[in-house]
Amino acid sequence: CVYNKPLKTFLDHIVKVLNEEYDDISKLVVILPSKRSCLYFKDALRNSGLRSSWLPKILTLNQLIDELFQGRIENSLTLLSELYNLARKLNLKEAETFEEFYRWGDVLLHDFSTIESYGVNGRDLYRNLREIEKIERWSFSQENLSSNQIAFNDFWMKQGELYQAFTTLLKKENRASGAMALRWVVENSEKVLLPYENSHFIVAGFNALSSVEQQFISELMKINKSFFIPDSDEFFKKGNREAGYFYRQLLKKHHWKGLKDIPDAFSKDDKNIAFISATQRSAMAIVCSQLLKTKTDLSNTALVLGDESLLEPIISSLPDNVGPVNITMGFKLRNTPVYDL
Repeated sequence: CVYNKPLKTFLDHIVKVLNEEYDDISKLVVILPSKRSCLYFKDALRNSGLRSSWLPKILTLNQLIDELFQGRIENSLTLLSELYNLARKLNLKEAETFEEFYRWGDVLLHDFSTIESYGVNGRDLYRNLREIEKIERWSFSQENLSSNQIAFNDFWMKQGELYQAFTTLLKKENRASGAMALRWVVENSEKVLLPYENSHFIVAGFNALSSVEQQFISELMKINKSFFIPDSDEFFKKGNREAGYFYRQLLKKHHWKGLKDIPDAFSKDDKNIAFISATQRSAMAIVCSQLLKTKTDLSNTALVLGDESLLEPIISSLPDNVGPVNITMGFKLRNTPVYDL
């Protein structure tokens, strides 16, 4: 599917708001979703004919939390190792070796992060889940569980104990996961945001925000002349379109400045769309190569793959006029030649 039309980018829209609303952008703090978007935003500022000024502070939300949190934020592998050591102390069968525990531990870390991201009382949550599990085991309508099912449920029932030990250990040593650090910053926002009391914030490009992230952004929006700029369009907001779900939820809950100011361009702009059929993956790669070969300017070109296994044949067939490219997608190890080796 080929869409041929020069697009006004979202980053250009942020630059427009910045130039219209602020006389001195050096006091701005611009928060974007990723390091890559920060890099491209700096390019957009440079290409906008920016008047003489110091650049605003441009960083990701994670970088800001890292700066505000008064402790050390650990990476996932370190957290997984700590969780494994605690599981060993609780004599969990699934923690006999790190390799066996890795799969379960990764799931547990995700669950613990979700608890922190939504400001849930973990102790109460696991107590309730434990009672529900007891009721389900007692139910007359269920068949007898196998030994493997019982072993799994026993492991699952100990999650609350593991969660308490894990969070207690990190807090005692002034360490945290990213979600724990965010929750701490929200709970101490009045104190940690004092150095930014003379700043203005632009928070842009975020979509699915947890409740704790929303609380943090609400605190930022209280500071001076701050804006929340969503990357959305009226087309997605209307009806029950899935792509606009999170934006509609934000509209119901918040009155952030800039939240309602979204363009209405997607359904109105003319489009030139061509559908090209290809029977095999190799044929798709060849067609992509032929299309890219006809373009002289690739600066605003995106090649979006519906199947990650297409990445390797696409890269192999790129024409000579394509220079260095940015690849932003997951790619499973099993799809690489190294996996066969």
